[in-house]
Amino acid sequence: MTRPNPPFSRASSRLIKPGRMERIALVSSALLFALLAIALGDPSNHAPKGMSALVVEPAAAAETWRSSLYPPDWTPGYTDAQGRFLHDFSYAGYHFGQDPIPTVPGPIFDVRQYGADGADQQDDTQAIQGAINAAQAAGGGVVYLPAGTYFVTPTIYGTQGGRYEGHPWALLITGSRVVLRGDGPDRTRIFYNSTFSHRGGILMVNPRPGRPEVTPGSWQEVVAFDLNKSDWREPLGDPIPLSADLLTPTKVIPLQTTQGLEVGDWVVIRGYKTEAFINDHQGNVNGYGLQYYRQILAIDRDANTITVDIPTRYPLKRSYDSQVYKVKPALEEVGIEDLSFAMLESPNLEDISTSYVLYIKNTRHSWVRNVSTYPPPQNSGGYGYPSGAPEELKYHIHSYGIELRDTRNITVDNAHFANPQHHGEGGNGYLFIIQGNDNLIRNSSAANGRHNFSFKGMTASGNVLYASTSRFTPNYPRVAEGPEVNGKTLHSDFHMWLSHANLIDNFTLDGDSFLAQYRPCCSHYIAAAQNVFWNTNVIRSHILGGPAVVSDQWGWGYIIGMRGPQKENLLSLSGSENPGDPHRPDFYEPASLLAGEGKGESLEPQSLYLDQLQRRLQIHASFNDVPPDHPYFPYIEALYQAGYVKGCSQEPPLYCPERAMNR
Repeated sequence: MTRPNPPFSRASSRLIKPGRMERIALVSSALLFALLAIALGDPSNHAPKGMSALVVEPAAAAETWRSSLYPPDWTPGYTDAQGRFLHDFSYAGYHFGQDPIPTVPGPIFDVRQYGADGADQQDDTQAIQGAINAAQAAGGGVVYLPAGTYFVTPTIYGTQGGRYEGHPWALLITGSRVVLRGDGPDRTRIFYNSTFSHRGGILMVNPRPGRPEVTPGSWQEVVAFDLNKSDWREPLGDPIPLSADLLTPTKVIPLQTTQGLEVGDWVVIRGYKTEAFINDHQGNVNGYGLQYYRQILAIDRDANTITVDIPTRYPLKRSYDSQVYKVKPALEEVGIEDLSFAMLESPNLEDISTSYVLYIKNTRHSWVRNVSTYPPPQNSGGYGYPSGAPEELKYHIHSYGIELRDTRNITVDNAHFANPQHHGEGGNGYLFIIQGNDNLIRNSSAANGRHNFSFKGMTASGNVLYASTSRFTPNYPRVAEGPEVNGKTLHSDFHMWLSHANLIDNFTLDGDSFLAQYRPCCSHYIAAAQNVFWNTNVIRSHILGGPAVVSDQWGWGYIIGMRGPQKENLLSLSGSENPGDPHRPDFYEPASLLAGEGKGESLEPQSLYLDQLQRRLQIHASFNDVPPDHPYFPYIEALYQAGYVKGCSQEPPLYCPERAMNR
């Protein structure tokens, strides 16, 4: 496809140019820029890039085609005669896609003023944390790391009986409105200069990382950093039961009483794993129950209902002890941007098990953008190489990349994680982990992980992976398990415990596969339900073979549009990770709707997420040939609305973006 010309020719260069956003802002609407920043990102920053049997929905013979579940007049709640429907995924990301990620001007807390030096290879942990603490004390600000490489280490005070004291994190953000900013991932680097990171790592974002009863500087402090502790599962005050079953997505929640609730409260709408819930899933479900983190927008005291900001996703029955309760405050407006990260390779895998580059928890309306990992010169080992590894196989980090845990409306944009050293059992080598509601990962990539992208549990709902890539490099060892990869080589997946109502949109598989299936291993059981694969691009399926997409979801799963150079072995629509496994229940016969295999190029709309966002925000294009997903849509639309351009044709309204001309 020919890259479109910029909306300004040289003859019209006297007008406002795309790079001068401050002028365009004077003549454009906030919604147009929201679409650019939230849905598309900056193009210059992008890296290269049991119900029934299977139902196949034929793609129309016309030049373009649509899924029957997404007609031109689609509105949320549209359901066909078989009960099939697509969730509204447009709420994902920072401020629901209504506001662009901000460039926070300050105040600035320069880490050099606190003693950091990005050129001396000395430990900068206390200096950077000091700047973070100062920003938090001031109510927020930008912790600025100028170009350089900053060495950090975990806060460890010694050993006790062979165990580490202190806590295994280098840096902590515990306050809202703090932005950790570098000069770009190629210029500002944070290097974790320790071979120990077990249950810790480089940066935790969490308002309550420890417990108040723990003595600082003691062995208890390590225990206090309980990664599984969840504020979403700890009610503030008495829970309020639902007064009716909610069988379809809704924003209106009927309660036995609204006493004690106020507009603006943040609540969790929860359904528990009761005996009825287990029976409804034939005894093959695990986890902590359904959890939807929502804000109350309105209360009807007479009807005893509350209206929340995002719809529910999965049936909430009274037999599931479904209820609403308030929870502790979360962080908000936290940013991590323009940085890269690496970790010193370790001789002992046990010392780096379950460790992280970024662990974000109990946080909402925040962002991570323009970040990556890199192969540090201090590392020599890599996959298949005890030493002397080529750069593309050299270890970048210890284990996990980024985890979003009990988070909501986080946007991760232009983030690239690769080459974890540890791929072993017990949860290692996952590069993107999603365990929250309505987060957006866009224009991002993962490479050479045990699981590159992974959804985990019933808290994982409403999330969107958009225009991102999962890959294994061509020279990665083609072994399923062994010392060459320090564990296993597996797939991107819906990993466990009924991850549901998530969207994989315009996702590229380059040597990887994506699995949404029953998993008998480790009590993971029913792992996926109501998830959508939309317009998947398959360059290569998994390097070890097998189909590119496996959909074995509970109830309906949806695979709509597949494209790319690989034309065979694109998908499997039945079978667990171990087809024929005697532990796979006989009753388990999920249904999948397939439409447009190999015809993703002509699918309309090309992106379900962008189209739903456009519908909800009521963004309309003035020119037929510059739709909202066009890379220059916001610029062209802004100039047209300001009267600077009229396009190349008024009937029909066309702009002719491929034509170099003065408009």
